[in-house]
Amino acid sequence: MLKHKITTLILLITSLAIARADSQALYLQPGALDFVGVYSLRELDPNLTGQNTTIAAITRSMTYTDGLPQNDFAVNTKHPCFVNSSIEHFGLPEIPMGLSKHATAVASILLGDNKGSLEPQLGSFYHEGATPKAKLNVYEFWNFLQNYIYPNQIPDVDVITISYGSTYQDWWTRGFEHLAEYGITIVAGIGNGTNAYDPILFPGGSPNIIGVGVADSVIDPNLYIALSNFGLPRSEHSSIGPAKTGIAKPDLVAPGNCIVADTNDGYTVSGNYSSFATPIVAGTAALLTQTLKQKYAETIDPNYYSVLIKSILLTSADKLPYWHKGQPQTDDDNYVPLDYIQGAGMLNALSAMEVLQSSEPEKAGFAVDIADANLTKTYKISASALDNDLITATLVWNNHYRNSYPYDLIKQTNLRLELWAIDANDPNNDQLIDFSDSAYDNIEHIYVPASADFNDYELVVIYSDPNETNDTEPFAISWNIQPKLTIDSVLLYDLTNDGIVNNQDFITLINNIGKQTQTPASYHLGDTDMNGQIDINDLTLIMQRTGLKAHWKH
Repeated sequence: MLKHKITTLILLITSLAIARADSQALYLQPGALDFVGVYSLRELDPNLTGQNTTIAAITRSMTYTDGLPQNDFAVNTKHPCFVNSSIEHFGLPEIPMGLSKHATAVASILLGDNKGSLEPQLGSFYHEGATPKAKLNVYEFWNFLQNYIYPNQIPDVDVITISYGSTYQDWWTRGFEHLAEYGITIVAGIGNGTNAYDPILFPGGSPNIIGVGVADSVIDPNLYIALSNFGLPRSEHSSIGPAKTGIAKPDLVAPGNCIVADTNDGYTVSGNYSSFATPIVAGTAALLTQTLKQKYAETIDPNYYSVLIKSILLTSADKLPYWHKGQPQTDDDNYVPLDYIQGAGMLNALSAMEVLQSSEPEKAGFAVDIADANLTKTYKISASALDNDLITATLVWNNHYRNSYPYDLIKQTNLRLELWAIDANDPNNDQLIDFSDSAYDNIEHIYVPASADFNDYELVVIYSDPNETNDTEPFAISWNIQPKLTIDSVLLYDLTNDGIVNNQDFITLINNIGKQTQTPASYHLGDTDMNGQIDINDLTLIMQRTGLKAHWKH
């Protein structure tokens, strides 16, 4: 009997060990997709794979001779992670097509699907992209401009991702904005910060585009931990707004350091670059598009998709430490809708889908509508201050451009978003809680605690200029009411992003005191009490927390 029990116990331990080994072998990568909730979405609905959506990746030739592109823009489709992928290339005529490490990495974040992946430091893992069942059209940059932008031809795609930009607006960046007017969601990187000497790049810095910054991965010798945990965007790696046109950018940030496919049929680590944060956001946009097509095809005009998806992504983004509208100050700036380094915050794919499919529209939801200069549009929501609720809402509309080269701006509407607390017993006691009214942006964003004195609220969309008459403007609005997120306090004090508060953070804070009048990013980083300046109180707070460690995902 005892021998039988021992044998049974050995078999049980063996089976558990095998199961654990199998689970480790199937660690999902890129970890960045897990961090922003893409894999959690798939657990809830395995069919959320980007099916029946088409993504266009606009990629540059990597080599130029006498200023001319050499057509080496293509994805390594022979890589094992693309065996079942649908990828089509559109390159330059009469020039042999060459491979691009950059394009291959972007495609693997989107479409990768390989259970047998292997990397020396990570070991075995399951590489799965954000949208493994989507169709990917890969266009050489000049091919796309010549065939679609210049002649004003609308491509049959749902989402466009661009990990490339220019320091100035131009006819082609305005041409991409014009495509967004047809409901195509366009996602572009904003630039790789001071280390790359990048200001906000266009079209990422353009009004109708979703501009994406990158949040750094943590610094840890364990590669799995480093690729699975992410902190704040850093000015050295992620470009800082506002854009040269004065609008607030980025729109949001996402992780960028991923394990990606390379042109040698293996894997490599991409690094903290907005190029690789961009397809993570684009993939999430494609999953939202898939849901819109499946569940809202008869009720929502596809021309609204670009403004609706942008609105939902910004409303559902998670605010990170130091988030603040506009320049650092003690009060939010009602005339700047976003933070100049975080945008609306960190991408949260799970929350975005919850807003899109909410069964409680008074708590989370959206609307597509048409603003009329002679009408006030209102949307009722409810919150309970007992839950320490925060109200987030985002209003998005498009600028309008002439439908031919050089795509001059012809209409720029100025809308205003207000949040009112409603007294059901006394309309005269209604109170304006917050408003967002930028003179430059085509988005307005509100993020404010609910009042303890009210449960019912109204979001109000009106024209900023009351004298603007006889005009209309299509828009999307979304909202989300939820308890304040509890964020690991280490992010607030760990200024070096290594997972522990120590003397190096104290030194960084000292250095930032001298820089706080020079750059918004340095001014933010270290203002731990959020009083608008780095001072002796911040030094004291960091000293008191020396030794505090982060709890990274293992």
